[in-house]
Amino acid sequence: SIFKKCPAAALTAVLLKLESIYFEDEKKWAELLDIYLRHYHKAVAEGTLEASHHRNGWPLVPGLNRALDLRALGRQRANTTSTGLAPVE
Repeated sequence: SIFKKCPAAALTAVLLKLESIYFEDEKKWAELLDIYLRHYHKAVAEGTLEASHHRNGWPLVPGLNRALDLRALGRQRANTTSTGLAPVE
């Protein structure tokens, strides 16, 4: 599988998908996030994802942070739209 041959590329593809569905329902989002996290940890544990992948520009941590930020923004907007009020922070 691509996760074994080049985990950094496969994980980046999953991150792009997470970014594209940040507004989807919780189940769909959670399933894809679970796929990302399981494969990330497995690749680290097996030694196929190394620190050099991060140093060489694979945006795995920043990409995950971006996807999580988009998800939070999408949920915040959904709450604002459903209530008609600005969310309380």
